[in-house]
Order: sequence, then C-alpha cells, then structure tokens
Amino acid sequence: RELDRRIDELTRLYTISEGFDQFMETDQLFERITEIARDVTGAQRISLMVLDRTRSFLKIRAAVGVPDQVVQSTRQQIGNGVAGQVARSGKHARVTDRMIDLCVRASDGRDSGYRTNSWMSIPIYIGEEIFGVLNVTDKMDGSDFSDEDEKVLLSLTEKAGTKLENQALYEGIYSNLVDTLNSLVTTIEAKDPYTRHHSQRVTDYSMGLAKLLNLDDDQIEMLNFAGMLHDIGKIGVRDDILIKAEPLTQEEFETIKLHPSVEPLGLVPEERAIIRHHHERYDGKGYPDGLEGEEIPLLARVVAVTDAFDAMTSTRSYRQALPIPTALEEMRRCAGTQFDPQIANVWVDAVEQNHVPVSFSNTVPEARPA
Repeated sequence: RELDRRIDELTRLYTISEGFDQFMETDQLFERITEIARDVTGAQRISLMVLDRTRSFLKIRAAVGVPDQVVQSTRQQIGNGVAGQVARSGKHARVTDRMIDLCVRASDGRDSGYRTNSWMSIPIYIGEEIFGVLNVTDKMDGSDFSDEDEKVLLSLTEKAGTKLENQALYEGIYSNLVDTLNSLVTTIEAKDPYTRHHSQRVTDYSMGLAKLLNLDDDQIEMLNFAGMLHDIGKIGVRDDILIKAEPLTQEEFETIKLHPSVEPLGLVPEERAIIRHHHERYDGKGYPDGLEGEEIPLLARVVAVTDAFDAMTSTRSYRQALPIPTALEEMRRCAGTQFDPQIANVWVDAVEQNHVPVSFSNTVPEARPA
C-alpha cells in the first residue's frame, strides 16, 4: 500500500512538472493550471482566482466544472469566505466532512445556492506577494481531500507561481524590447519620409499572406516582429542616399545592399533570417548572400513579396506610386525570377479578389525641417 501511495504521488508530481514545459499565453497558463489541478486531485470543480489591481477582491480567471454565470459574476471580497480568508492570511485551508457555503454571491447580492462537501484553497505566490487562490471542491469519487492531495496541490501552486513570475518577467522584457525596436523603426522612417508607415504595411500584408498560406501561429508571430524591423539596417545609411531622386551610383547601391545584414539583438534566429534575406531573389541574383529558390527561408520569401508590392504602390523619392493593377502585373511577371512563384501568385490572386486589405499611396510627403 505504501508503494502504491508513493507511485501515485510521484505520478501526480510528474504530471505537474510536464504540464508547464511549453510556453503559453497568460490566459492559456491559467487554464492549464486548473486542468492540472483537476487531473492530480480528481476534483469536480476547480477555480483559479486572481487578486484585482486594488487588491480588494478575487475574481475567477479560469475554471473547470464551474457554471459560466458563477465565473462571470464572482467577486470574492478579501477576508470573506474560504478563498477570501486564504488570500488575507496567505495560509492554505482544507475543509471536509460538513456542508459549507461557498460564499459566492450573485451580482444582485443573492445567495448563489452553490454548496460543497469537501474543499481546498491554496494561495499562489509570486515572490513574496499573494497573486491569487486556487480552489478545488468535491472529489469525483465522493471522498474527502487527503493529506496527499494537499501536498500535491501545494507543489502545483508553487510551480504555478514560479511559472507566472517568469511569464511576467518575460512579458515585461518583451514589451520593453518591442517599444525600443518600434522607436528605432520610427527613427528610420523619419530619415526617409517617403517610406513612412512602410514597415507597418509590410507587416500587415505579410501576416495576411501567411494566413492565406496556412502558416502556423508561431510563424505569423515571427512575421509580426521581423516585418516591423526588416529595414532596421537603414538606420546606418546616409540620408542623402536614402532620399536620392537620381539613380544611385554603384558605390551607393553597395551601401544600400548592406542594410539587411544588420541583425538586431533580441530576435530568434528565424526572425533574423527574415531580415537578412528579404532582398534575396528566387533566381539567386539577390543580396546579401545570393541564395536561390528554397534556400531562401520561407518567411523571408513572404516578406520579399509584400515588401516589393508596397514599394511599388507607394510614392518614393525616385518615382511616383504604380497603380495596384500595374504592380500586380509586374509581380506576376517576376514570379519565378524575383519572387517565389507560389507565394507571389497567392498574393496577386488575394489582392485581385479583395481577400486582403491593401492601400495605395501616391501622396508626396511633406519636406522635413532642415
């Protein structure tokens, strides 16, 4: 019996460890915590309650087996009910062998009528601060929650708190990085007023095209990041070259060709590859590395198509914007030489059939102050 008990405990602890391996968005993480709590305790109802910003009440952010109206209406005041008392004291609670009131009131103040026979509430900490409370009620087999259940749930909330803390740190760093890189994009576009909003349009076009190509969410997120930064290297190109109305000299063109080689910090290798290779050509005559065909990373081939389309349909210092039909005809002509033919044809068809929103800008930008 002792061996069986230990095997069961280790199995449940392994389930907890495995449950947090992959990266998840915060809401997905909340849902995962409740699912693991169900699996390791056999509870019928689980709710994850989080302190609101005023720290005056708890609200349910994820639940299993709890009616939607209860999830939506629950506002548990700190100090009231089992969960509220746990949030105030920071100590877990286990109640068994008697009927207890969940202390959840409907939005109009009436008793929700929700009762339970067996209950555990465990606080979740981030660092030294209470973040929320995990509640489990009524085991499916009708038994009370045991010491082993309590031990396993304490392990779950400890790991959940660590995961949530890491998530918050990651999201803070990610947000700061995005803000910094977007500031760089703004700086680049301020250098060349003819390409203002170009990066945002290329990003929007690329993500729309990726969905048409049935690319996965991770690839679309890479395009969201790298699309905004695909011209980041132009920050090091002289203004007189960027806005020159006459044809570039060979030396000036060689300078322009260096801009994809700038690889900003903070990006994963796939995102850096998009930036580096978005000027490669399908026939191998592009730059900076002269890659050919499917040697060019798929996402870089996507950006190559949308970047060229936006360049053609926007007024630049050296020419007026081309009408959209003319630009599409040119893209169809260059499919298989400059562009991946499949990707180019999907884009052209989508624009012609209005499956993606595109813009046409022949507006000459205002002159920059001296």
